[in-house]
Amino acid sequence: MCWNAPVSYASLAFGYIMMYLIWTRPSSAAYKKAYDYWNVLFIASFVSMQLGEGLVHQGYNDIGRNIIFWCVVFQPISQCIGGAYFGGYTWLYYLAALNILIIPVLGINKIIEFSKHKHLVWAVSSKNIWLNDLFTVLYIAGVFFPLIMMTPLRKYIILPITMTATIFFSIYKWYTDGSWSSMWCSIAVFYSVIAYYTNRR
Repeated sequence: MCWNAPVSYASLAFGYIMMYLIWTRPSSAAYKKAYDYWNVLFIASFVSMQLGEGLVHQGYNDIGRNIIFWCVVFQPISQCIGGAYFGGYTWLYYLAALNILIIPVLGINKIIEFSKHKHLVWAVSSKNIWLNDLFTVLYIAGVFFPLIMMTPLRKYIILPITMTATIFFSIYKWYTDGSWSSMWCSIAVFYSVIAYYTNRR
């Protein structure tokens, strides 16, 4: 994660600026305006995590931890609702509902600490192992299925490739130094940029 509060807040500000630019740009035959709204919904769930991380860096652990948690659980929900409403894939409402229904029974551990390289490390995990596995499966399905199905964005496979690469990078970093590095800061910035330029018919 981001290594200090200023970097977290800078990522937050940049992401919100990109969200505004994507949301307010005029309709055009060159792209699907509905997909701009879809992207903004998803970007918000990633970018807003930087607020939680910044607060944790400043010592506001409880509120920061809760912001991070709700952003994480909202990511697959926002993708599915966006895909159903703006993309027309109505079956994604059911996947969104599953991601919502699992939240009350998770019994969440919200772990916040710092790695040896001073990156903020957080984890959202269930006290119940099989629920934790189910949450992981639903999270991945909720984030990736709509992204892969999104047209015309699926012509620009950079989006699913980027998300897939972050998974492998995360696994590598976790097993080498026990942190996610600054991956989520990078996603917050990078995804908001490419979402602006890849929405083309």
